[in-house]
Amino acid sequence: MVGLAGELRLSDNAVFLSFHANSGRYGMESMSTVGAGFVAGLLEAVSRAGISRSALLGRAGLTQGALDNPGARLAVADVIALFDAAVTLSGRGDIGLEFARHVRPDTFHVLGYALMTCKTLGEAIALVPHYRRLVFDIGYSEMRVTSHGQDVGLGWHVLQGAHAYSATLAEALIASWYVFGRWIAGAPLPLKEVVFTHRAPAQAAAYERFFECPVRFQAAQNALVFSRELLDMPLVQADETLHLAMREQARAAMEKAFNEQDIA
Repeated sequence: MVGLAGELRLSDNAVFLSFHANSGRYGMESMSTVGAGFVAGLLEAVSRAGISRSALLGRAGLTQGALDNPGARLAVADVIALFDAAVTLSGRGDIGLEFARHVRPDTFHVLGYALMTCKTLGEAIALVPHYRRLVFDIGYSEMRVTSHGQDVGLGWHVLQGAHAYSATLAEALIASWYVFGRWIAGAPLPLKEVVFTHRAPAQAAAYERFFECPVRFQAAQNALVFSRELLDMPLVQADETLHLAMREQARAAMEKAFNEQDIA
């Protein structure tokens, strides 16, 4: 459950949050989009691997000006093509982890700044569904939070009938949540395990080094699994005044991008 103040209240052994929006566009997978800030992180990752922006865009079949506008949004299919192209050009199956190493607030649009100014990690997770469309639009995937005893799972689920599943994109998202969570907490976030639905890559050991915990593949979900005690972890840049300002900016950005007037 999400409390009135935005905190998470857990029930044992139950799925307690499933984050997706309901609107007239739900189910229109072809209209699902991703914010340019998220894609910019991939451009930086491949640049560190010695691959040019033009080479990546060309390989993915996109025009060179596709990301010239910082406020641009790309179709999910184009983002998947970019991640696939990054793997092909770099020869690195773990490019999603490299993407995640350098995530910062602007990777997640203004939502990132709203998250970092929350009081606790649990409050930040509870805020995501209100503004998540700034990063990933509806119709392709959703974030799910589950509780099993003292463990919490923060997962990413591709909706049935949506675009093809991308293992690299799944790894990039799960890894970026982990890295950004550590960054806003200013402390390690010990995980119980990390799970992915796809097959194990050839360099599976690199994933356990990255997450510093067991990593299991061909599981039922893509998720970070951790102790519920971490939800109470205070965030180092918590600031109520700035947080409210960032939420207002997020609201305005949502209205501009999606012309919605009923944002919580």
